[in-house]
Amino acid sequence: EGGLAWHGGLLGGVVAAFWYLHFQARYDFHTVADLAVPGIALGYTLIRLANILNGENVGRMTGFSFGRWPVQWIAALFSILLLVRHFVLDKRELPNGYRFWSFVFYHQIFRAAIEETLREMPLMVPVYENPFLGIGFFTAVQVTTPPVLLFVGWILWRYLPKRHR
Repeated sequence: EGGLAWHGGLLGGVVAAFWYLHFQARYDFHTVADLAVPGIALGYTLIRLANILNGENVGRMTGFSFGRWPVQWIAALFSILLLVRHFVLDKRELPNGYRFWSFVFYHQIFRAAIEETLREMPLMVPVYENPFLGIGFFTAVQVTTPPVLLFVGWILWRYLPKRHR
């Protein structure tokens, strides 16, 4: 019944990387985090494509002629778009960490607003469900997204120099 694996993986990865880079290797976490974005984006894309093969994370059934939402394809495509965005941002002079934290921010918005709405997941807080459209609110990811967005937004605001705001 999961749905929070991305959150746990991200949190665990950020804490472990920050601790290691700051205390052991003496590298700037934000510089290294920016370098990780292509791997994260490609990894997420490959995971969603593998979900097609193993029949996991399927979309909700709809009343439309296509039947079930192709949520794995939609998520993989969005991850590729975020990867392209990363390389476009790479040509700009931005503060270290901006590419990583903005990737997390936009990925989380997409995941909560689109992927989880269309994905066949149990509703944690059943506010709205429409079987014909194949949508539902609120899954565990949708409930936990606002605090994640507030945290990432705070990091972007706190660490982004005033000239980039």
